[in-house]
Amino acid sequence: MNPLNKEQISILEHTSNTGRYVSDLNEELRGLVVCGHLHDHGSQRLAGGMHYLTLTSAGRQWLEEWRAAQPRPEPVRLTRGQRRYQMFLAADCGFRFGDWLKTKRYEREERLCP
Repeated sequence: MNPLNKEQISILEHTSNTGRYVSDLNEELRGLVVCGHLHDHGSQRLAGGMHYLTLTSAGRQWLEEWRAAQPRPEPVRLTRGQRRYQMFLAADCGFRFGDWLKTKRYEREERLCP
């Protein structure tokens, strides 16, 4: 995986989401075209004379590998109160939250699901 700068990665992500990138050619875009990550369709009248670029399969593969290599954030740990509220939402019993707490159902469910 060859190194790309933040601007080039941003261009690849944008092109991946929208399917196209329309711009005047600059150093970053030329580098992506030379690497084979983008295909330049040339300047287009419809795009106001700017270049119309699309993501190639090599660019899509590079982007998928780059995304897979990024560190994943740790899952958020819920507090006891937040877990209780999630249990209330899952119960869908028709009570208001305060009334549900008074039934003490959460105590039984909390023992089952730590």
